[in-house]
Amino acid sequence: STGSGMRLVPGKIVFASGRTPELDIWAINSDGTGRTRLTDTPGEDSDPAWSPDGTRVAFSSPRDALPSAPEIYGMKGDGTGQTRLTNNTSFDDFPKWSPDGRRIVFASGRDAGNFEIYVMDADGKNQPRLTNEPTSDLTPPSSPDVTRLLSRTPRGTQPQSRVMHATRQQPPPPP
Repeated sequence: STGSGMRLVPGKIVFASGRTPELDIWAINSDGTGRTRLTDTPGEDSDPAWSPDGTRVAFSSPRDALPSAPEIYGMKGDGTGQTRLTNNTSFDDFPKWSPDGRRIVFASGRDAGNFEIYVMDADGKNQPRLTNEPTSDLTPPSSPDVTRLLSRTPRGTQPQSRVMHATRQQPPPPP
């Protein structure tokens, strides 16, 4: 069965699947051939995302702190070079690559369990918080130049969307 996080690059799909007792990350050619297991560790590896050039995958996993919260990891597209990119006691999840492949946007519960949006360099360095809201913010898509992010946040009974600068915690001025 297919788990969360199916992402595409030309000719390849990366996805999380419970084909084994654990949820792992797999890659497959878009024609259905060449299925390859990329992760095989304790814990549920999920939410994979290809880098824009298709050479790297970001994903979340609780593998180093079972049964604790997931962290963000990166690896080469063939599953080698798996590296932990975040390190704290709260959930870090839902990684998404910037269109230029230099940054990863993700949601983190490190702020008293309230999910906020963070961004980091592709190597895990420089992890500033981008939002600071009383309710959880979910991981946004970014603009092609990664200067603005779209945030979708529950406010009252209805989710609201807003655009914000990728380097500040407040929304940009109106056009």
